[in-house]
Amino acid sequence: MIHILLPAYNESETMEDLLQEIDLAAPTFGDSCRVVLVDDGSTDGTSDRARCHIGPTPISLIQHERNRGLAAALQTGIAEIVRSGSPGDLVVFMDADLTHSPRLISELCQAMRGDVDVVIASRYAEGGQELGVSAFRKLLSHGAALVYRLALGVDTVRDFSCGYRMIRWDVLKRTYETWGDRLLEATGFSCTGELLLKVLAHTDPARLTEVPFVLHYERKRGQSKMPVWRTVLGTLRLLWAARKYVNSNGLNGC
Repeated sequence: MIHILLPAYNESETMEDLLQEIDLAAPTFGDSCRVVLVDDGSTDGTSDRARCHIGPTPISLIQHERNRGLAAALQTGIAEIVRSGSPGDLVVFMDADLTHSPRLISELCQAMRGDVDVVIASRYAEGGQELGVSAFRKLLSHGAALVYRLALGVDTVRDFSCGYRMIRWDVLKRTYETWGDRLLEATGFSCTGELLLKVLAHTDPARLTEVPFVLHYERKRGQSKMPVWRTVLGTLRLLWAARKYVNSNGLNGC
């Protein structure tokens, strides 16, 4: 089973299109799939759009009464998937704003074969791109990637902050059981990097790989919800705090 975790906040304009794209792509995944949609206190009818969708892919809808942020939405979705999943399952994390194409999930599945626990859709792997992203945002994201690599010494990963990735359920479960409600403590969008750091402590960096990913930011409808400078500061705080589970020899267990 493939669990597709979609954290969403005010994505009613894109929800129907995204769910249709998942339905169309699902036959290429090689396994059954479900969507776990966490509506983080939307006020624009995002949940209503999901309920009205008619398609072959089952949807588990969880609603927060108020907007609590990306970290809380991911935490809620992970808890549900850990509870309902089984050994051998795969978990896909992706955005709900149409910037992440579900068609790439089949490539993530192919890359997961063998001794791999995490596959990252990487903007910085050969063949990856960022379309519709300002030069300033590109500079910040490339800078963050460099800081991650220098701080952690992990050569198998170029893109730590992209939220599009696939993780084995077994590894995610071990990570969740270690951290519980403290799985995601970083504020803002830097929590995507935090999740990867904590997962890394439960597998070998050699068991991570990447596939090229073209980020279609021009497909996004409405303004970005990411506060840029708050995310930059959050990333720096995260890497400073990561010394709790990263030593000079690399990543270790928690």
